[in-house]
Amino acid sequence: MSEHFHLLFGKTGLLSAACWLAAVAICLVFLRNRRREYAFAVALAAACAGWVFAERHANRVGTFRLDRTEEIRAAVEAQEEQAEIEEQSRQTGRPIVLRFAEDAAGEAEGETIMTLSELSTKADEADGEGTPPTDAAEDGAEVAEPARSSGQDGESPVAELAESFDGDGESPKVLATSATEDGAEPAYRARGKQTREAGKVDERFRKMGEEVTKAIEDEQAAGLMLKLPEYELAKRLNRINHLLADLVLLGVVALIVGDYLRRFNRPLDPYFPLPLAGPWVDAVSPSPLLVDWHGGHDRAVRKFLDRVVRKGQSFVYFGDRVADDLTRIKRLRFTFFGAWPLPLLHWGRDGVPSDPEFLLDAVWFNRYAAVVPSAQALDVLQEMLSRLEERAASRGVAPKMPHLVWDTGEAIPSEMLDRLAVACVETGIRLVVPGDLLTTRQKERSGIGFQPVR
Repeated sequence: MSEHFHLLFGKTGLLSAACWLAAVAICLVFLRNRRREYAFAVALAAACAGWVFAERHANRVGTFRLDRTEEIRAAVEAQEEQAEIEEQSRQTGRPIVLRFAEDAAGEAEGETIMTLSELSTKADEADGEGTPPTDAAEDGAEVAEPARSSGQDGESPVAELAESFDGDGESPKVLATSATEDGAEPAYRARGKQTREAGKVDERFRKMGEEVTKAIEDEQAAGLMLKLPEYELAKRLNRINHLLADLVLLGVVALIVGDYLRRFNRPLDPYFPLPLAGPWVDAVSPSPLLVDWHGGHDRAVRKFLDRVVRKGQSFVYFGDRVADDLTRIKRLRFTFFGAWPLPLLHWGRDGVPSDPEFLLDAVWFNRYAAVVPSAQALDVLQEMLSRLEERAASRGVAPKMPHLVWDTGEAIPSEMLDRLAVACVETGIRLVVPGDLLTTRQKERSGIGFQPVR
């Protein structure tokens, strides 16, 4: 069985096992790597390839055929042997003596047991003579004539019944006449004893053998012919391989989705952001609400704000560094394709209400993003802080984590920073301070603490 293992498992089975084993190894090796998303993508491709090869191997195993050549040949030989025995018995005139398992020892010795064809022929002869084939009749003993149920001698009960319907019933008369007219015998009795043509049985078994041989050749052309142990082993290996390929593919997909959701709300860690922000994601991916971003340069800040919008969140940017680069940022973007833009409000421009509460509502309900120049940033933040404290007192929580990005180049006053940190944590708003604007004393005084990121 082992020497045919390469035939049972095949190239597709080996490739399938190699692919899903490689996927498992990649996931285990790069599980804690910072750039594990690329390794997981390779593992997903390997798992998909393993599943495809497992499907092809299953189709190949489906073409395997169970080799019953020996059983069929043994059955044909047994039938031919039985036909030969019956032919010899017919030629010699000696019937076959049948012995059963329940017969006593020696019970069948000396007994003459007829074959079914001989017994049928003898019964036909006895019916034609009108005398049952009993042993007493053969020995010359007198046999009593069976009594008739009714009617005169020579008249059958059917004819008597026909006479009783002499009125309008014509069918019984016709029936009686057809049954007894001129002493005619039924057609099945007129055929006489039937004999088989010599060689007819051999021709029948020869044709059967040719059909069996043709069927075996067709099965061999359709797929690999295997004995029963090898056939069962091939099926078992296919089931195990397909099950493991399915589990590995599902495991890799679950690992990628879990890692994606766990890193979704991290400030600088998400990859391929999608607009999935909401309370359920916040429950799966807890994140810091106070972020001290060291060394955030212009391009990094612009990219950070773009990721915020693409995650389905909004922001208020206080500063001038990237204000001119911010236009209508799109929530969905794939390379050069973008859709579902988020409108952007510029504080102080025509048509934009100069109301801090309106600005807070716009980002609270994820309807707009906003940019506030550095000259008005502190005054607007002071007004927004008062509104945030009112909502924190009523236990209001923003549904999709708005971001307040302080990038004016000047530090927030310590007293205001403490109040703002508490209000942001209680209302679910993230406060991000790029650069080195937070002093060590401010970090220590804020009772909640900022999480540094780089």
